[in-house]
Amino acid sequence: MKKKLGILLLMISLLTVGCAGVNLFAIYNNDMRIADTSDSFNLKNYVQNGVGGEQVTISGGEMSGMVTLWNYTAEEDMEIDITYLFTVESGQAKLVLIQPDDTVTTIIETTGDSELKDFAVSSVELKKGKNRIKIVADRAKSIELDMTIEE
Repeated sequence: MKKKLGILLLMISLLTVGCAGVNLFAIYNNDMRIADTSDSFNLKNYVQNGVGGEQVTISGGEMSGMVTLWNYTAEEDMEIDITYLFTVESGQAKLVLIQPDDTVTTIIETTGDSELKDFAVSSVELKKGKNRIKIVADRAKSIELDMTIEE
């Protein structure tokens, strides 16, 4: 009986570890994980439109982890303008640019206490090669993002 109980406990602990997967809360401050080409996220009641294009909107819900919103292969170094309105009710979230060499630069970071309540514009330097923009969140609730990218 003790042997069966020991095997059962071992199986349960292995299943628990196997199901734990990626620690989504550990991604937020880890540029190496953010620069990865894959996305890791947990979304709840989240609506997203226009991913991959020049206009992206996200509304409501909860999010932890990271999602790629935009990819662009630049033929040469160039500058783009990003117009955005980005808020969360609680938690924290940020938009980051990932350059071809995996350098991660924060474009905007927001929390429930942030002052940004209107559209803002940031000029961003793209390097020659594949550039990406991701949203990275840590327990962010009621996310609102309206982003337009102009070359």
